Amino acid sequence: MKPRLSICPLLFATALVCGCSSSTSSSSGGSAQDGGAASGSSSGSSGGNSASGSSGGSGGSSSGSGSGSSGASTSSSSGTGGSDAAVQTHPGECIYPPTASERKAPNFTLPAPANPKGLILRLMNNCPLDLWVNVRGIPNNLVELKPKQAGMAPAEEVYDWPGLGGRISVNLDSATGFNINFLEMNAKLGVLNVNLSNVDWVGLPVEVRGNDPATCLTACYTPLADMMTGCPPALLDSTHHVCQAPKDWCANAANQNDPICTSILPAATAVVAGDPKCSAGMGVNANAANVYGCGGTFWSASPYCCAEVTRGYKTDVNDPGKDMTQNCNYYQEEPYSDYSAYSQKVCPFVYSFAYDDFNNQSGFQTCKGATEMDITWCPADP
Repeated sequence: MKPRLSICPLLFATALVCGCSSSTSSSSGGSAQDGGAASGSSSGSSGGNSASGSSGGSGGSSSGSGSGSSGASTSSSSGTGGSDAAVQTHPGECIYPPTASERKAPNFTLPAPANPKGLILRLMNNCPLDLWVNVRGIPNNLVELKPKQAGMAPAEEVYDWPGLGGRISVNLDSATGFNINFLEMNAKLGVLNVNLSNVDWVGLPVEVRGNDPATCLTACYTPLADMMTGCPPALLDSTHHVCQAPKDWCANAANQNDPICTSILPAATAVVAGDPKCSAGMGVNANAANVYGCGGTFWSASPYCCAEVTRGYKTDVNDPGKDMTQNCNYYQEEPYSDYSAYSQKVCPFVYSFAYDDFNNQSGFQTCKGATEMDITWCPADP
């Protein structure tokens, strides 16, 4: 079966560094301003929740915070993304988003506010978890969405919303509970740029759609119970049900000699030595946190090279045309990042590392003329 995830119609105006982290970072791509992208770049955050230590990664974010996916070792096959036979829409494409007809989220039922002045914002919790959603611009900037109960309709809310440039975040069980999910955006009436990211960790699946899902849709449709399938064991935080980012995990000195951290370094060395486009990295002292997180002076400035290491240096992105459909060779020949391979398998076309927008494998979407934004957590759950 093919990997499934929804995405808008790939309306990228520029290459963006997206993928967020929960800590502060320096932005190398624009911040989420009106009409701008929902991303900026981050230079190295300590993975927000489960990750210990600060990462050197430069994951982008609309709020300017850096994220680093919880990369995994480059040697295990737990996250390989190309082993299943794919139904290709055209040659070279094996990881791709579904169409609007493949949507899985339940329908919203609450009526829209009368005569809205801003975006119509709809929120739904289809997860068996108590979610507290932080949204600037709604009453109290916070709403609790009760867990989905068997045989009952999911909890939902609807607002006349002024929008924001920044982040909607989700905590478990209380307003100050574990931050299990976030999405970043520049949103107001007529403008909706939104970014989904697993650069810091893989946690809750989510769908975001505009008023016309045929032209504005990005999502992860893996059921919640299956989201951790393929997470490298060392990166699994079973308490909070997230898979941590290796850029953050490897930044912890106690983990630096673990195979997850040491196995990515030969890939980085091979890319610098074997690809003329990456020769500027000769002599640069690579470390696993920077390589996984696309951080440091060389990797942060080299989207092509960081993508090549992450996706498999023998067969990755040596594609002068930057054809985003030519992804069948990603995560096929080791070494590569098992975390990113796993992330792209459970959530195709959602950022798994900071420069996953290179050849456009990311979850950033631009939705023109938006009047509505609908967000559903655990969209594929029963």
